[in-house]
Amino acid sequence: MFKFDDNKLSVAEIWQSTFGLYKQTFSKVWYLVLIMMLIGSIPNFFLGQAKTPLITSGMVIFLILSGILGLYLSAIILHRIYNLITDPNFKLRDSLIYALSRYLIILASVLAIYFILLMSFAILLLPIAVFPHQLAILLIGIWGIFAIFVVFLLMFNIPYILFEEEGWITALKSSFKLVWGNWWRTFAVFLAPFLILIIIQILTQTLIKHVWANVAVTSLVMVLFVPFLQSLILVQFKDLKLRQ
Repeated sequence: MFKFDDNKLSVAEIWQSTFGLYKQTFSKVWYLVLIMMLIGSIPNFFLGQAKTPLITSGMVIFLILSGILGLYLSAIILHRIYNLITDPNFKLRDSLIYALSRYLIILASVLAIYFILLMSFAILLLPIAVFPHQLAILLIGIWGIFAIFVVFLLMFNIPYILFEEEGWITALKSSFKLVWGNWWRTFAVFLAPFLILIIIQILTQTLIKHVWANVAVTSLVMVLFVPFLQSLILVQFKDLKLRQ
């Protein structure tokens, strides 16, 4: 039986602990990821059709709705994995209701992160338009590094909202304080899984040209990967709290 460790873990031990959590909870959450991927694949129905205003509007609407539902399902999966370990009597229905009750706070927190990234990029638009092409590429690269830095600093906002019942501003501040001083450790923990996912996605896009075959393979990969990522977030979240 998996148990969250009470001692500080090395990066390798965090991965090992994550695999233990993943193996114990995967069978209880994989279908939620599948639902999320099926919803996200809806815009593919519009591919190849004439780009009329109606079709374009339909794609935009479905992309927004799939993002909204995807965020909700992601919160449910995270909450479900945690409670399968800490309180096995906590039912899926309870996670559905609780995640819904915290959803607007989660959405506000995520939108705040997007706003920070978009505003920082907007600040670069004028220099990018004025400076030579090579310097513009350098500025975009600097912004990319900044975006990665910010995302990792604020990535534990949802755990704070779900498990500490914090507001969206407080959750962002708490995540910042949690990761600050352990940024490189957090980056190292997530680097290998993300690199593996990126390589698989590149191979999938390169080798599989049929749209729906590509969607099927991508969905399968994400069904396997998302529960692992959510487990890793929980294990790293617990480890960082021990380091505070």
